[in-house]
Amino acid sequence: MTCSEHFDAKAREWDEHPGKRNVAQVFVCELQKHVSLNPAMELLEFGCGTGLVSMELHRQVAAITLLDTSPGMLEVLQEKIVHHDIANMLPCLGDLSAIDSVKERFDLVYSNMTLHHVTNVEQTLVTLATLLKPGGILCLGDLETEDGSFHQSEMQVHHGFDCQQLAATLFQLGLDIEHCHRSHTMEKTDTKGQTQKYPLFFLQARRPAP
Repeated sequence: MTCSEHFDAKAREWDEHPGKRNVAQVFVCELQKHVSLNPAMELLEFGCGTGLVSMELHRQVAAITLLDTSPGMLEVLQEKIVHHDIANMLPCLGDLSAIDSVKERFDLVYSNMTLHHVTNVEQTLVTLATLLKPGGILCLGDLETEDGSFHQSEMQVHHGFDCQQLAATLFQLGLDIEHCHRSHTMEKTDTKGQTQKYPLFFLQARRPAP
């Protein structure tokens, strides 16, 4: 089963999971605390899933492009968009290559709990940084380094990250680091019935304005 097929199978029940809703809400709160959204802004969410994050942001901005490789997730998202008659959320099927970085730049690019599924993290960070307008902001939320028990499956490519190391990479790419901190500690029951704690980080960087 590919990663997109895995998420296709989970799409219909995704929003019913309180843990997933809570993690999305934590990220939304961090983003809104540190980023001043305004009605002229154009946003990109990388790895949008069913849109739990972007559904909380779309009323405050001009437009959001929502990118995901799972058709099942985007189908659920599209149904929500139609149901709520939302005009400024634009789902897009594919990876980052689906975005033309020559023609499209964004005021805010964000991704929550997606990076640990990405094979080439460094190249992904390069692309995300490239998609920022001058003065544009990148916000990332994901797992801190863990022992591999979070997913316990082939769906997880990386066992979390050291936030400071990611920040150092973004700094080398020319971005200014504005925030890099632990945002939340979630609890999850493993296959043995044991409750494990998994810290999450929030990382924010900005492309300098000319």
